[in-house]
Amino acid sequence: TAGKATHFLRHGTFDFNTLRDTGPGLAEVLQPVKKEIDNFRDYITARRSMELSDRGIATGIPLDAVLRTGADGARFEPTAKALNRYQDDVLRYLKDAGILSDEQLKQIKAVNTDYVPFYRLVEDVPSRLPGPGLRVRNPVKGISGSDKMILDPLDSIIKNTHLFVSLAERNRALNTLVDLGASRPDLIQKVKPPVH
Repeated sequence: TAGKATHFLRHGTFDFNTLRDTGPGLAEVLQPVKKEIDNFRDYITARRSMELSDRGIATGIPLDAVLRTGADGARFEPTAKALNRYQDDVLRYLKDAGILSDEQLKQIKAVNTDYVPFYRLVEDVPSRLPGPGLRVRNPVKGISGSDKMILDPLDSIIKNTHLFVSLAERNRALNTLVDLGASRPDLIQKVKPPVH
C-alpha cells in the first residue's frame, strides 16, 4: 500500500483495476513551480478560499488577501489545473475500490472544482478506538468552515494520497475475503456480532 501511494506521488497515478498509468505523479505536477512553491501554495489556498466563500463557507482568510493573491498568481493556473487532475485520479482510485459511488464522485466534483484540503491545526484531540466490523470508512467529509490555522495544503494532498490509496487497498483485501467466503463457506463463516 505504501509503495502504491509513493508511486502516485513520485511517478504517476494508475487505474485501480488494470494498474495502467492514468496521469503524472504529484512530483511531476509540481515541477513547473518548484522554484516558487511557497507562492504556488498561497495561490491554490486563495483559489480554494474563493470557491468556499462563494458557497458561504468561512475559511478564516481575509477576503482582500485572497483576491490579491488570486490576481497575482494567475501564472500558476496551468499547474493548479494539473494538480486538480492529480487529485481527481486519487479520488477515482477510491471510487473504483468501491468506497465512493459514481454519484458521490459527481457530487464531490460539482462543488469542489478548485479543491485543496484545508486540514486545520487541532490541539488536544481525544484518542478513540476504531469501531467494530470490517467496513472501510469513507474518508471524504463535508466542510463547515473554520478560522483555525490551515495546515500546508500540499502536505495535506500527500496525506490524502496515502490515506485514500491505503483505504482502497484495504477494501480490495476485504472484498477478496468476502468473495472467498462466498465460494468457500467451509473456510469462512459469517457470524452475528455479540449483543451486550
